[in-house]
Amino acid sequence: MTGVVMKILSEFCYIKHVGGIVVCKTKGIFRHKNMKVITGDVVEFDEPQDQEAYGMITDIYDRKSELYRPQIANIDQVVVISSVKDPNFDSYILNKYLTFISYLGIKKIIAFTKVDLIKRDDVIFDYIDDYQKIGIEIFRINNIQPASEEWEPFNQILVNKTSVFTGQTGAGKSTTLNNLLPNVFQKTQAISKALGRGKHTTTSNELFEFNGGFIADTPGFSSFELKDVTPLDVAQHYLNFNQYECKFNDCLHNIDNEKICGVVAAKNKNEIPAFMYSDYVKLLLEFTNKRGVK
Repeated sequence: MTGVVMKILSEFCYIKHVGGIVVCKTKGIFRHKNMKVITGDVVEFDEPQDQEAYGMITDIYDRKSELYRPQIANIDQVVVISSVKDPNFDSYILNKYLTFISYLGIKKIIAFTKVDLIKRDDVIFDYIDDYQKIGIEIFRINNIQPASEEWEPFNQILVNKTSVFTGQTGAGKSTTLNNLLPNVFQKTQAISKALGRGKHTTTSNELFEFNGGFIADTPGFSSFELKDVTPLDVAQHYLNFNQYECKFNDCLHNIDNEKICGVVAAKNKNEIPAFMYSDYVKLLLEFTNKRGVK
């Protein structure tokens, strides 16, 4: 039989299949081949026999995508929760994570939370519009009114998809998930005013059924490193930079010569928002210094 690994506790894998949930272990041959079952894997398994308490996983199907923090396989999309206030909007952290998602080849979606805390003419809405203009699917979420009209299209993008939710600590990720799946996720802890950040409430790596698909939570983050990513990877996967043509395939888009670099030309024409390019230079410098690249 085949099924999807919903969660892993110790050596036991909880697998969702047409008949419900079955608990399985993995064959020893996987350990010898250095193969590891992770949440989200599609697997083949033998059901428990006679009085046995668990079945046995016999094969792991090829993964179409994988996230390593935490380890989740076969993801269709990542929903990044970004608050506009408390904590304040941080474009650098957001753009850094969007780069990582693009590098992994996974669809990225942004859900901006706490929009009820700012005025309609706030400059933050200009930033939000900029993300939409470059082709990223965005949503404005008011967690105080989970029945409001913006929630219906947000729910629709989750239909029949495996979606991973992540976001900066305190951005409202847990509250959003509680509104989508009441009583499933832990209640959001109050934000510490002294620290200006939320306390982490995620305790396990697990898929939850929702709208014909699955939702996974991830630990909140304040900062992180892009694993195994080079400065060139950053240049090739940062937001919409790949739509602009450059004279050289290894261009890092940091030489102020628009005759050579299409990204620089677009920046000079204000086709790329200034804050997005500024964050890119900062991110590129972070990786260049880390690896000693000149």
